[in-house]
Order: sequence, then structure tokens, then C-alpha cells
Amino acid sequence: MGPYKYAYYVYKDGERIRTTAYKENLGRFIHNYTESGTYKVIAFVKDRLGKIKTHTIDNLVINLPNEPTISEFRFSTSSTSLGNLIYPYLVINNVSSANIAYNVFKDGVLYYKSKYQPCYGEMGLYFRPSHTGVYTYQVIVRNFNGNIITAYTSNSCEVIEP
Repeated sequence: MGPYKYAYYVYKDGERIRTTAYKENLGRFIHNYTESGTYKVIAFVKDRLGKIKTHTIDNLVINLPNEPTISEFRFSTSSTSLGNLIYPYLVINNVSSANIAYNVFKDGVLYYKSKYQPCYGEMGLYFRPSHTGVYTYQVIVRNFNGNIITAYTSNSCEVIEP
């Protein structure tokens, strides 16, 4: 008999990792999986008389992607003329559900900061400088669970007067 109260246990690889308190009229449950493993969820439903029924969802195999890795991040040329685009070549592995942002440095000082955007395995981070100087990039990759990795270009690109 209603109203009902619901509670949940979550197990990962046989060990209980989460316990929720009973809540009224909450017939759904959200859990953010942050690690690969075999999960089990036990749902408890208690009626107004205190009678409890359970239901088990077993053998939920969650395979999350590996952490992203940056295998290459470099300029293809060491100099270019003012007015031209500069863009390093970037290769990132395991980018499923990752976002990317980048910072551009001119003569060692932050010059431009991008917003996060969806990440693809091979990307060009295009930028047109309006001043001469020596430019480097920093890439920031944020994966599905918020972990961040960063890298700087392995070389620099000098922007000179045409």
C-alpha cells in the first residue's frame, strides 16, 4: 500500500560502494559510474505499513573507456608570417566522451584561451595571431568523469612580419 519509500544499495565487484536512505515517492535511481567493473543494484521498496520488498539487478558490466592520452602535439613549421593561421598537429587516443580546450601563449604569456569543445582523435587547433612573437599551445583534455590531462606543444612557432 502506498505511499512508498525507496532505498538502494550499489555494489562494485562484490563490495558495497553506495547506500541511499529511504526517500518517499522516488521510484527512480541515478548512479554515475566512474570506474569499469561488474555492478549490482538492490532496490528496496517499503510501503506505509513497513513491509519491504526487494529487487536485484545483477551483473551490470560497465566498461568505461581508458583515460585519454596525448601522443603527439607539435607545430609542423617553426615560423610563419603575420596574418597566417597557426595550428599544431594533435593526436589524442581514447577520447570517447572527452572535451578539449586550449591556451595560446605568446612569448611565454597567456595570449588566448578557448572554450571547451567536443574532442576528436586528430584535431587542428586553429588560431590567427595579430602580433609577432613566439607562440606555444597548451591543450586541456577533460574526460567523461572530469579528470583533466594537459600538454604543451613540443616546439614553438615564431610569427614574423611578412
